[in-house]
Amino acid sequence: LTWDVYGKTPLIQTRMNQFVDFLGVSRSHNLKPWSISSDINSWKSRIVIERDLKTTDDTGSAERIAVAGEVTAENSIRRHLKLRYRLLPYIYALAYENYLTGMPMCRPMMVQFPNDPECNQNQWPYQYMFGQSILVAPVYHELKIHSIYLPEGQKWVDYWTKEIYEGGQTIEYNTSNWEQLPLLVSEGSIIPYSKERNRIISKEQDEKLWLEIYPGGNNETIIYEDDNKSIAYQKGEYSKTSITQQEDENGELKIEIGNAKGLFKNKLKNREWNIRVLDPTDKYSQVSIDGNPLQFVELSKIEVTGLANESQFKEININLPLDQNTTIIFK
Repeated sequence: LTWDVYGKTPLIQTRMNQFVDFLGVSRSHNLKPWSISSDINSWKSRIVIERDLKTTDDTGSAERIAVAGEVTAENSIRRHLKLRYRLLPYIYALAYENYLTGMPMCRPMMVQFPNDPECNQNQWPYQYMFGQSILVAPVYHELKIHSIYLPEGQKWVDYWTKEIYEGGQTIEYNTSNWEQLPLLVSEGSIIPYSKERNRIISKEQDEKLWLEIYPGGNNETIIYEDDNKSIAYQKGEYSKTSITQQEDENGELKIEIGNAKGLFKNKLKNREWNIRVLDPTDKYSQVSIDGNPLQFVELSKIEVTGLANESQFKEININLPLDQNTTIIFK
């Protein structure tokens, strides 16, 4: 599921690009994704930009307004494309699940939450789940407020601000910021990221991965890997790494990284993990790995990666053989 992006204004171009970045395939019709279509009059474009931006004054020129719109579009489109590329381990696992079971990567709310009476009849057709963890609410109108339903049974975290919401309610989300697609992460999620990149290189394996942990309940994610080049996976040449989290009644969080089961050409033997646990209230003061105490990374030394609100996470960095099981405890 995807389409070519071909917007008539910077605002439409921005919002459409954000949307396709959270589909199975993302691509733009234009050489530069932030460029608007060339078949409309420039004066019409500038009028639309002025209306959308609402930042001009009596001394503002049409040229300045147009440039501002194009810069805003470029900033947003770059931001979301970079996020999509960092989410490749998450997306790759979704593609494998789709291949194996037919479960779509983009799931209507009624598919993911069939027992929720507020979304079991497709009552919210303009929002969907990108995998089991990320709720996407594309902005398809010019209004500055967007109604989003958060399914019951778990809490939800605004990806950008890390504000936490109770499930089972409709929130009114401020969409005045062009550079922010509404994304909400379900409680208990484990989201893997790779390094920042501008292209996918065949046969390249991720020697370093980031894990964002959103504590709450029990959950599992799978990291699927193969040679990134051939269809040898159809013959069983791939590996899967199970990562689970479990929080007990005392608030102790146990994270288990399983061994990478399976073989394929050029499979890594070791991997560096940056494990980040959301902790906005400074709940966790200790961490251990297989019973051995470990130190949190100092906030001033945390690598800046472009992910959202990194300061609200407690982080550890570890290097592990891929053939072993590891237990990490935050308390």
